[in-house]
Amino acid sequence: KEDLTADSIEAVIADLKRNGYLDDEQFAKMWAENRVVNRPRGRRAVSQELSRRGVSRDTIENVLDSYYPDDADLVRKVAVRRAEIMRGLDKATFRRRLSGYLTRRGFGFGVVAPLLDELWEDPPDQESD
Repeated sequence: KEDLTADSIEAVIADLKRNGYLDDEQFAKMWAENRVVNRPRGRRAVSQELSRRGVSRDTIENVLDSYYPDDADLVRKVAVRRAEIMRGLDKATFRRRLSGYLTRRGFGFGVVAPLLDELWEDPPDQESD
């Protein structure tokens, strides 16, 4: 067993950074892109996820500004897909479930609320994407 000194630990960390293995900004970009493409979440949720993983507030804000200028387009995409599943529900149940689904994914009620009546009154065509 080798004794680790503070100097040897710092040397390893410096080497990892130099080789791009410890790059919070790159990690945050990869995380945000994954959330937009594969598991859509609102800006607030992604920010909290990155913060829990130790990414600094400044890095989070810089990265999310490029991936999440606003949640409107992303929330619409997620809402349309979910609304198709909820066809046949009464209006109150539809609104409650869709609202809950979207807010649990980190979308603010300000971008969710306008979609609730819109998708109820004008449901998306199953043929369209």
